[in-house]
Amino acid sequence: MSVVTIVDKVEIRKDQYHINPMGPLAAVLSTILADQKLLTDSVGAISQDGMNTNTCQEKRDNIELLIARLEKTY
Repeated sequence: MSVVTIVDKVEIRKDQYHINPMGPLAAVLSTILADQKLLTDSVGAISQDGMNTNTCQEKRDNIELLIARLEKTY
């Protein structure tokens, strides 16, 4: 069963990336979410260690914006 087809729009700069998934929800997921829009976003840094996520966000029509900020500690 397929619930969503997502295409990631990825912007890569010298030291930062931005991923913005886009795509229509399939009928099953659309029914579960009552035709809400689901928006997600991810921003991070590019370093010698790879791609490190700094911020993830998710927003649906019926909930406040959820933001997760990640800090890497050693």
